[in-house]
Amino acid sequence: MTICLTLYTIYFTYATLGMLLWSGVITTISVKELSSLPTLYYLMNFNDFGASLITLFHIMVINNWFVTCDMYCFVSGNNWPRLYFVSFLTISVWIMLNLVISFVIDIYD
Repeated sequence: MTICLTLYTIYFTYATLGMLLWSGVITTISVKELSSLPTLYYLMNFNDFGASLITLFHIMVINNWFVTCDMYCFVSGNNWPRLYFVSFLTISVWIMLNLVISFVIDIYD
């Protein structure tokens, strides 16, 4: 339970930070200039807490995370969003999610 609570704390921290940095930046109007963007990717935003959690889950399952990262880099006009997304990937996927999976496997072993 402690590991899952730690994963939630990481989600909460990154969702709050994402809302502080990019709340209201991603809209249908702001991403129309990106013709290479798949349909409905503007829904991956940090406009509210629920959308932030969905966006972070989208990043955590590594489902075209680079497309979302490129969208935020384009809209913000710099490459600093890459640091945000790569640090979230490193902490949530490569460290915490592996701990959760290893803990579950250890229980059933």
